[in-house]
Amino acid sequence: MMQHLYWLIFKKGMIQIDYTKFAKWNDHIEPFSINTRMELWTFPHTANRMLEVHLDDNWSASRPISHIRKSVDFIVNYFNLKEGNAVCDLGCGPGLYTNYFAKRKIHTTGIDFSKNSIDYAKNKAKEDDLLIDYRIMNYKDFNDENKYDLITMIYCDYGAIGKNERKNILKNVKVALKNNGYFLFDVMYEPGFCCIQPEKNWNYVKEDGFWFEDEYIEIYEKVLYKSEKVTLGKHYISSKQEDKIIYNWDKYFSLDEIKNELENEGFKIVDTFSDTKGTVLAVDSEIITIVAKI
Repeated sequence: MMQHLYWLIFKKGMIQIDYTKFAKWNDHIEPFSINTRMELWTFPHTANRMLEVHLDDNWSASRPISHIRKSVDFIVNYFNLKEGNAVCDLGCGPGLYTNYFAKRKIHTTGIDFSKNSIDYAKNKAKEDDLLIDYRIMNYKDFNDENKYDLITMIYCDYGAIGKNERKNILKNVKVALKNNGYFLFDVMYEPGFCCIQPEKNWNYVKEDGFWFEDEYIEIYEKVLYKSEKVTLGKHYISSKQEDKIIYNWDKYFSLDEIKNELENEGFKIVDTFSDTKGTVLAVDSEIITIVAKI
C-alpha cells in the first residue's frame, strides 16, 4: 500500500511529505499522551467542516435528529424535568440537544470549545427565540457551583480523553450539581471492543476535502491497545501548505471501570442503558449510557 502511495506522490509531483514528521506519526505512543481534539475545531477549514458534518444527518459526527429528539424526550421524562429546572450540556456543539431542552422552558447552558459551533448555536437560539447560556469553553475548565439539576455529556466524549482529565471533569461536575443532581453520559462499552480491527488506508483528495481546501494526501491507521481497551485513529495529512498529525482516542469501558472512576469522585451509578433514548442495556451493546448521582 505504502509503495503505491509513494509512487503516486513522486510520479505526479503533487506533495512533498515532511518525513521527519511522518516518522513521528509512525512512533508508538502511550494512550492519551498526545491529544489533538481541539485542532479539529479550531483550525478554520476543519472547524467549518466539523460544523457541517454535525448538522448533516448523513454523517456520523452527531446522532440523527430523530434520535436526539427521542433522547431529550426520554431525559426530560426520566428526570422529571420541569420549567425552571437547570440543565448543562458539556460538549454541546451546535446546540442539537440544548435547543430541545430550552423549548421545554428548562434553564439551559451549553459548553463547547468550538467558536464555530457556539456561534451557530447562538444564532439558532436567537432565531427560535430561546434563552440559552452558551459559553466558548473547554469543559475541563467548567467551574459553576451548585447550579444544575442535570449535567449531560453525550456522544462518548467522556472516553475521548485521558484518565486525569476524566477525573478533573468529574470533580467539576460534582461541584456544579445541586444536591441530588444527576450526571448522564455515554461511553464506548467493553463488548464492542472485540469487534474493532486494526486498519490502514490512504486517500488522495484533489480539492475541497475535509482537511484542506486544496489537494492533500491522508494516511490513516487505527491502532488497538488491547490491555487498556483503547483505540487510536491517527491521521497524517500532507498538503502543499503544511503537514498535520491528528490523534483521535476512544476508551472502551467495563461497567466496573466506570463504577470505580465515579465512586472515587463521590458518585454512584443509579441506572444504565444502551443509549440516551433509554433502551434497556443489552449484554452486547457497543455503547453504555450511565446515570450517576452525587
